[in-house]
Amino acid sequence: MAKRERGEDYKAWAKAYHHAYYLAHKERFKELNAKSRAKFGPAVIAARKRAWVDANRDHVREHHHAIYLQNRDERLEQSRIYRMGHRLERAMGRVGRSGEEGLALWKSQGGLCGITGDPLDPKTAHLDHILPKARGGDNSLLNLRWTTPEANRLKRALLDDELLQLCLKVLRHLQKEEVA
Repeated sequence: MAKRERGEDYKAWAKAYHHAYYLAHKERFKELNAKSRAKFGPAVIAARKRAWVDANRDHVREHHHAIYLQNRDERLEQSRIYRMGHRLERAMGRVGRSGEEGLALWKSQGGLCGITGDPLDPKTAHLDHILPKARGGDNSLLNLRWTTPEANRLKRALLDDELLQLCLKVLRHLQKEEVA
C-alpha cells in the first residue's frame, strides 16, 4: 500500500491496513502470543499491559470514547425497548400475560392503535379486550389489542360494530346541527 499523509483519512487507512495485515498473519500472531505467555507468564504480561495503558492514557480514553459513540444509538434503542418492554410487561401482568407476549402483540400491531390506527405511546397505551370481559371475553392473546387511552375509554364494553354504529350516529347528529 502507498504511503499516506497523516490526518483523519490516514487513521482510517492505517486501521484498515493493520487489520488486513493481522488477518493475513493471524496464525503467526497467535504463535507469538503463545510464546510470550509461556516465556513471561500472565502476571508479567498483565503488568506490561497496565504500564502501556498508564503511558497511553489519552489514547485509551480516545479509543473508549470512539467505541462509546459508535454504540450510543444501539444502546439508546436497547434502553428504549427495555423501558417499553417493562411498561408492556406491567400492563400484560394485569391480565395474566407475560411481557414477551405483550411485546409480540405490540410488534404485530406495528405500534399502532387497534381501534383508530394512531401511533401508540408505550407510556400511555391501554390493553383492550376485543370481546369485552363484561360480555364474556377472556384474557387470551386473540382477544387483546393495544389502543390509545381515548379509544379504549370510548369503546368501554361495546363491540367494534356497536362502537362504529355509535360513532356514525354521533356524526349524523353533528352534521344535522351544522345544516340547521
